[in-house]
Amino acid sequence: MSHGARVYPDLFYTAPNIPAASWWETVDLTLSKAINGDGGGAWTPSAPIIIGGAGMLFGGAWTLSGSASYANASASGKRVTHGDSDYFVLKSGHTGATRTLVTPCARIVDGTATDAAFALNNPYVAASCGYGGGNPVPANTSGAPSYRLFVPLTVHHGATLTQAVITFVVSTSHPGVPTTMPRYRVYRVDASGVVTPLRSASTLPLGFEPFPTPASGAAWTNSSSPQSFTYTINAGTVIDSTKYAYVCEILDESGTNALVGNIYLDVTCTFTTIPDLRAQ
Repeated sequence: MSHGARVYPDLFYTAPNIPAASWWETVDLTLSKAINGDGGGAWTPSAPIIIGGAGMLFGGAWTLSGSASYANASASGKRVTHGDSDYFVLKSGHTGATRTLVTPCARIVDGTATDAAFALNNPYVAASCGYGGGNPVPANTSGAPSYRLFVPLTVHHGATLTQAVITFVVSTSHPGVPTTMPRYRVYRVDASGVVTPLRSASTLPLGFEPFPTPASGAAWTNSSSPQSFTYTINAGTVIDSTKYAYVCEILDESGTNALVGNIYLDVTCTFTTIPDLRAQ
């Protein structure tokens, strides 16, 4: 019988009937199987549990499992609403424990006092950076070589960071290959400003990796189509956003044949073993 159902029909209880011994046994068995809201426990429903009206309120840890459970909970018109500091915890092997987060390069912090990042809506500075007509340029467009920018990354606390993919466009036609190609690194920084690169076996000092040298200036321009560079992180790098900020640093092309105008679009980070879905 289902929890809360009567052993006998309602009319039985309105008449002067004496319950049989089986009634007491059934009631006792039913109560022993009922949900214990105080001590807790685990139960497997024999049929779907339909929640309507105002829904259900959980004051403690709650495990939601099964292939259709979350899909049903998040279907049209259905919502799971968290209170302050509440979030889902993902069990081992959950499909949501691996994902990517995209950080737009519009969030950059400029590291070169004379480049185009300071030229946004400032035609005079834009002109001094080599942009014809004094037209303002986006903050993520490179100015005087060697352009340096910092992208504060969006991360998952407690997750493992495996790689960062930097996407960009070379918007200016190059007559030749720059002598120094762009270099990239990802690092963590603590409250005291101590920087720790997240790649120890890097090609260049301080965790930097260069973009592979193209065959020609035309190949580098790539018809102004988007290009990308994958920066691999040390194995087992677990994010701790309570102690560190995480940053992607970009040093743009420089030297002979280096030109302004490279447009950095975003940095896509891949995370695995994500422990929960707390707000980032």
